[in-house]
Amino acid sequence: MHAGIFIEMATDLSFNSRSVPFQTPIEVINSEEFWQISRDKLDHWTKTLNMFSEDLSNPSRNHNPWAAISYVIEEILCSEFFVRIAAATCVNKDREFDINVNAPIGRAVLLFHLEARVRALEIINEGLKTDIPEAIQLNELRNRLERWCDLLLAFFPNPISSEFSFEPKRCQ
Repeated sequence: MHAGIFIEMATDLSFNSRSVPFQTPIEVINSEEFWQISRDKLDHWTKTLNMFSEDLSNPSRNHNPWAAISYVIEEILCSEFFVRIAAATCVNKDREFDINVNAPIGRAVLLFHLEARVRALEIINEGLKTDIPEAIQLNELRNRLERWCDLLLAFFPNPISSEFSFEPKRCQ
């Protein structure tokens, strides 16, 4: 899935989380499918990031892996943006109906993404140490995504926005 689609889906979820009242205490998303897709993505990202780590540790004059690395890291960062909003939506739904159906899945999927994020940030930091232009652009993208994510999380009640935001004060 193209990274920009994650941003659009997250924006739709955030704006519609308040304006569309939930009628029944059912799952917000198909949790089994959400869980499985997220696990598959994490497995794919882990393998890919391991491969890139090897490429970066054994550089070749004729090979620059940063174009491919950038694509994967962009996907990880944008996917996390979506998952944070989706997790907030799941928690909001459960709190509205005093149930515990959506929130555990939303939080677990976010943990998968945080694992991938840590690996991606390690690679970005390696690139920043040597002023790699792609790493600088990825770091700027990360900063913008964090600010926009916090802005969208401000549409949720304070305890939820604080739990899922990068900087809770920014949500207020």
